Amino acid sequence: RYGDFFGGTIDPVEGGLWVAVEYAAPRQNSAPRWGTWISYFPWVTAGQFTDVSSSSPLADFVNVMKYWGITGGCTATTYCPGDKVTRGQMAAFLVRALLGSETFTAPTTPYFTDVPATHPFFRYIQKLRELGVTSGCTATTYCPNGEVTRGEVAALLIRAKMGTLIGENYGFPTTAYFTDVPPSHPFFRFVQKMRELGVTSGCTATTFCVNDPMTREQMAALVARAFLN
Repeated sequence: RYGDFFGGTIDPVEGGLWVAVEYAAPRQNSAPRWGTWISYFPWVTAGQFTDVSSSSPLADFVNVMKYWGITGGCTATTYCPGDKVTRGQMAAFLVRALLGSETFTAPTTPYFTDVPATHPFFRYIQKLRELGVTSGCTATTYCPNGEVTRGEVAALLIRAKMGTLIGENYGFPTTAYFTDVPPSHPFFRFVQKMRELGVTSGCTATTFCVNDPMTREQMAALVARAFLN
């Protein structure tokens, strides 16, 4: 029998797919034995958007986001990779990555006064709030058009990945990885966990640029590393 135990994961640094398969090997002295195959498939993708060059180091992440239905681009043919990610767009990215489908239910009574039922990101923001991933930018508003910072993305992404399963009762390294995110920083635990999981290596070798806005191509890399593995 082959394939009863199978797993795959995206390499968080280089991209590509690691696959591990357990199989029943020939018996030895009548004793059952297991064998293991481990393979690596390089990540080579076909371009999905006219404004994302194949030479871009983040092109494969953007393409994979399209493959998995996490994004449809900013137009039918473009991704707008350098544009800043808004809080509304972030909600859509996270919910699609987390649930893997558009066929989800969400509360119909608005949580936030600035996100009415007619808002294009209403369902995603409602679901993100229902799951406890966000509480808004104030007690009553979400600020859907506001740009998300790298620190905010860390918090939202880690809450979506881990919080929906175990809340915030997870371990994280207590020695700071980045000089601009000390233990006293409000996003410290989220940035630390994201670095520990291999989702990010920072904006430089020693800094995270926690207050910088997040671009759409950067977002693609983080979402792919965090959820498609």
